[in-house]
Amino acid sequence: MASNPIPPKASEPASQSLHELLDLPDATLQHRLLHFIRQFGIKFRSRAVFDQIGWKGAPAPAIARFWCRKEGTLLPSTDPLIWDLRAPLLHDEALACGSILLWRRCRAYKAQWIGGLETAAIPIVAGILAVNRAAGASPLNGFYLRKKRKPDGLCRLLEGVPPPHGTRVLLVDDILNRGISKKPLLAYCRNNGLQPAALLVIVDTERKGRDLSAPVCPVEAIFTRRVVLGGPRQPEDQRVEVPAIRVSIPSDRPNRTNIAVHPDSGPRTIQTGAEMTPEDIELVRLARDAVIFAALSKGKRHPTLREDLHGSAGYLPFLGRYLRERGPVFTRISKREFKNGVWFNRLRGCQCVGLFDPKPGIVADMTIKSAIASATRARKVKPGAAAFHKPIWPAEIGDLSLFVYVVEKLVPTKARTARELLSEGHDVNRWGLVAHSNGYRGAVCGGLDAVPDIDHQIATACHKMQNGEEIRPHKLREVSLTRMKGRWLWDPIRSKPDFF
Repeated sequence: MASNPIPPKASEPASQSLHELLDLPDATLQHRLLHFIRQFGIKFRSRAVFDQIGWKGAPAPAIARFWCRKEGTLLPSTDPLIWDLRAPLLHDEALACGSILLWRRCRAYKAQWIGGLETAAIPIVAGILAVNRAAGASPLNGFYLRKKRKPDGLCRLLEGVPPPHGTRVLLVDDILNRGISKKPLLAYCRNNGLQPAALLVIVDTERKGRDLSAPVCPVEAIFTRRVVLGGPRQPEDQRVEVPAIRVSIPSDRPNRTNIAVHPDSGPRTIQTGAEMTPEDIELVRLARDAVIFAALSKGKRHPTLREDLHGSAGYLPFLGRYLRERGPVFTRISKREFKNGVWFNRLRGCQCVGLFDPKPGIVADMTIKSAIASATRARKVKPGAAAFHKPIWPAEIGDLSLFVYVVEKLVPTKARTARELLSEGHDVNRWGLVAHSNGYRGAVCGGLDAVPDIDHQIATACHKMQNGEEIRPHKLREVSLTRMKGRWLWDPIRSKPDFF
């Protein structure tokens, strides 16, 4: 992040048109937008505060005095920093980059109305509508909600195109902080029969705001506080607060949770049941059991789902829909290792069983199979004869983290370029890609930090192509592509960014 180029000054002409920006991958747009946010959207109380929690390198921080109101008196604030995204989002390039990134996320929800609460949401809604028109997509309507009803004129609370009763609407805002400001917007939707499809924001400051909105609708952010500030999260009030994991446990079962955290982990955000349902969490635990059984028995034993739908010891019978739904599953194993004074995560195995099976097993069974395959015979991707990771051995079990990628949809496509895939709504954060040709196949899941854009995703899928005997990368012109939509699930005790 330290090498970010300084964006053009506000007085300089824009170097690229909106249509040209639409052709850029997410990673490039995020890179540009992040620099604007750091330069104009954060004010630090002092240089010492910035040195403690800020980023390294350019741009230089903005130092300012800001205020708080206590008992009717205006006093200097003791908060270390204040977020002010209105300034960067009224720069034309920053607004264009942010609007394109949010618009691409909007398309997955297929909503025809988008809106937010004044005033920050107004330029964002307008920007997304402009991007939608420039992209030639289906019509999109916008609105914004006043904080107070207009006292004269038409006396309206909602400005714009009113969504009909029962409509799915996308909600947008610049920032998700404590979430208090979102209450009037969610209340308006509830009282007027509107269904929030998702809440999309530029920055999630990771201060519990997600907890208020996530039970109502999914929450997505382009950046988190940790990414913007360039380091591990440190609570702004310097207090470490660990939210409880929200998982329903039957009253006749004791709730026993053992949490193992590496000594270097520091304060971290624990993903709660608001993001993953109890059955999601249990599916990851099932995968972990399968790996442990495979390691302890050299691949001869594995968890089973008995007739009463209670599984093997080590996880609870809350698999829910995963005992009914069918589909392929990837299981990824990461190993926490310490080298040259730092902790890092090494890929220990990742396999999917029955990816194109016309009649795949239930998701729970497919998870067991893919977890055992990942623990015993996961291949290394390099040209030549197929090489395998060593099977998992018992001594390393405590250093492993499990991640499950549930495949929800496979969509064949005739697209061959990043631009063609993008026109179909392809987003590397939500969609993976499979390349196949003449018995060879290469698959790459979505949501991988190492695969930041569609061009990288295409290249990775073509590079990983293999059959039962060898790995042989293919040229793009030789392959057919299939888009693969899926979701990553992980152990809520270990956050995905830190252990993936």
